[in-house]
Amino acid sequence: MSEKEILIQELVSDTKCWDGNPIVYPKEEPKITVLKITIPQNAKLPLHYHAGPSAAYVVKGELKVVLESGETRIFKEGDALIEVINVWHRGIGLADKTELIAFYASDTNTPLSTKKDGSLAYGPKG
Repeated sequence: MSEKEILIQELVSDTKCWDGNPIVYPKEEPKITVLKITIPQNAKLPLHYHAGPSAAYVVKGELKVVLESGETRIFKEGDALIEVINVWHRGIGLADKTELIAFYASDTNTPLSTKKDGSLAYGPKG
């Protein structure tokens, strides 16, 4: 792996709400996952897609998101975004260190992210 490694830290993952009630959402057993993602400057996440709904908050830095079509958008510190679903894209860290908190509403059998080569970027089997 290169000098500019991307660190993903799982902050919380559960099948129940904080009050103990089940999360009601997908067809399979629902699961909410929250990740802290740290991206060094100029580091690129692999081209990937999300099969389910997700959102992110930019805690620090700037994130450039590039769709496979070439469409580009920059999100800055304090921005929140609803991630694209089933669309190939990648993120690039523009600041010295970009930190995101990402929220995934999925189920226990669906990967959070799948890379273009078909391997898991992150998910229940990753």
